[in-house]
Amino acid sequence: MINRITALLLYVCVVLCSPTNPNYSLPLDFPQIAVSINNNPDSGYIFLSTYTNEQPIINNYLMILDNLGEPIFFRKTNGYAHDFKVQPSGHLSYIEALSPNSQKTAYIMNNHYAIIDSFTSENYWMDNHEFQLLLNGNALLGARAYRTVDLSQIIEGGSPVAQVEDYIIQEIDQNKNIVFEWNSADYFELTDAPHIDLTSQHIYYVHANAIEIDTDGNILLSSRHMDEITKIDRQTGDIIWRLGGVNNEFTFLNDSLDFQHSIPTPFCYQHDIRRLTNGNITIYDNGNYKHPKYSRMVEYQLDELNMTATLTWEYRDSLFNYSPWMGNVQRLQNENIIGAWNMTDFPTTIIEVGQDCTKTFELSIEEYFDDNNNKRGVWIYRAFRFDWEGTADKPYLWENTYDNSFELNFVQFGENNVIQYYIYHGLSQDMMSKIDSTTNNSYQISNINLGVTNFFQVSSHNFPDIESSLSNVISCTCLSPVQEIYMYTDSLDFGEVAIGDSTILDMPIFNLGNTQLEIDDIILDAPFYININDGSLGAGENLDVQVRFVPVATGEYSGIVTIYSNDNDEEEVTVQLTGIAVELSVDGHQIPDKFTLHQNHPNPFNPVTTLRYDLPEDTMVNITIYDMMGRVVRTMVNTQQNTGFKSVRWNATNDVGSSVSAGLYLYMIQAGDFRQTKKMVLLK
Repeated sequence: MINRITALLLYVCVVLCSPTNPNYSLPLDFPQIAVSINNNPDSGYIFLSTYTNEQPIINNYLMILDNLGEPIFFRKTNGYAHDFKVQPSGHLSYIEALSPNSQKTAYIMNNHYAIIDSFTSENYWMDNHEFQLLLNGNALLGARAYRTVDLSQIIEGGSPVAQVEDYIIQEIDQNKNIVFEWNSADYFELTDAPHIDLTSQHIYYVHANAIEIDTDGNILLSSRHMDEITKIDRQTGDIIWRLGGVNNEFTFLNDSLDFQHSIPTPFCYQHDIRRLTNGNITIYDNGNYKHPKYSRMVEYQLDELNMTATLTWEYRDSLFNYSPWMGNVQRLQNENIIGAWNMTDFPTTIIEVGQDCTKTFELSIEEYFDDNNNKRGVWIYRAFRFDWEGTADKPYLWENTYDNSFELNFVQFGENNVIQYYIYHGLSQDMMSKIDSTTNNSYQISNINLGVTNFFQVSSHNFPDIESSLSNVISCTCLSPVQEIYMYTDSLDFGEVAIGDSTILDMPIFNLGNTQLEIDDIILDAPFYININDGSLGAGENLDVQVRFVPVATGEYSGIVTIYSNDNDEEEVTVQLTGIAVELSVDGHQIPDKFTLHQNHPNPFNPVTTLRYDLPEDTMVNITIYDMMGRVVRTMVNTQQNTGFKSVRWNATNDVGSSVSAGLYLYMIQAGDFRQTKKMVLLK
């Protein structure tokens, strides 16, 4: 009886004395959220998942926010998460991949935020754009299939070994059996994609990004690279009609073509086809190939008998006028419209507007700067509003680390009856013991043995006298302070360089230790020069050093660059330098004797490498980087170039400026009839 009375008094004290918001610090890498407009928006909560392409994973969270931008739920994901939403069944779902090139999985959670099921595509790589959980328990999702096609006999300049990426729709039942499958290769042509270069090595002609079950049970498919919405018979797979693109069957009404566009339909490179309860459809029109470019959220009334599409509503933003990728449109219960806008010049923004296009809500995900002070983007694939009631059945735990101590933070989302939290610790996940309790939402850990991995969990003590199950596990290893200098290579070879010319090679210096590394001095011999002589590197950081070879007379050159630092085990590190100086040709230019694609340097690399190539004649040059699935990562060069020894630097980003994950990559040169491919390794 005494224990129950004590618990009751403690519960009353906690409830009366606790602040309105839990007293915890958000994770250090939690995206910065700013609400700039909050003018009587819809009452539902905001659902989104943020992500970057950084390694290790940062800023990637599932979130449910209120109209002040405060989270009522969040969880850091293990990889790249998309499409976090409430399904018609009332369950939550999201799509996650541990890396961009790994298999994706759709996870289903209940209203206690516990994962209860998962789906992935069968026999193919799952696509990350869409997951629909149907009321009968079946799942509808997309996948990618790859085939090699000889396009040299079909398209002028086509590759004889082009890799074509097809799109698969699968309906999978609760027993993970395929009950419906559709392949774009059976119904679409490569030439249906008006903006795709069919002479490329990789042909990504569909780029489907939305699947919608229509009111009659058939399927609506959005194919971005085809500028097309396609209605597909869910029984036979046959195409019922095509809206937009080169195969458009509709007449557009009340929608102006106030732009230059190669296809005479009003939308292009769109996202997110949805059917409304009034029979209309909504589309997020990215507008990549409009001139001038602009994006908009649109609603059309379709007459599928007379084949007309009448624009009934659109929203263009006066400031955020162009969002080149991602985005969505959701009509809410109060008839407002909400969607995600991912701009190149502004932070990613969620915008809600009324029927009169007046903004009622605006929330931005602020960009951040990495350890090298490079500006990075945080993106939202889609943003939604839903009415929601959820209560976690256990606390969620995360840590904020500060030097050799760190702070545990925890909260049981939606649970208002927490009296206190119990702290568990162990040197193994299988041997955890209770070490303390607190009525706060944070707990400071200090004086941990160096060099030992420590594991932590928490549970909650809820009124009247119930202890929850244990939270997720986090671990921390506090190491003795160590500075460790690391060089990718012990030599740099500049090859042949003409007198009066120069060549630059990268020589990054890395700190593999856990505390600051001081580069005290860098000394080298002429005619080799560097752009920096000293610097400080935090744990895991690198110093971007460039070495320039500037010969003044013909002959072979060699030298040594010496790096002095506070590395206790290796206070000085040397790198051998070699190069050959040659005379210019008669016209003042050195001319290679053959086409050559050199091995990138350094290799492996992080974060920058140099690709060198030789051109014995003026020609059109294309240098493209691919992942191991054959997908284009970055087009480095695509222009007419003059004869000479050339180079281009790659900073491990893709065509939209996002950092790519560590792994093996291919780089290929096409210069006239010359083609060559080499491999390189990105480490992180």
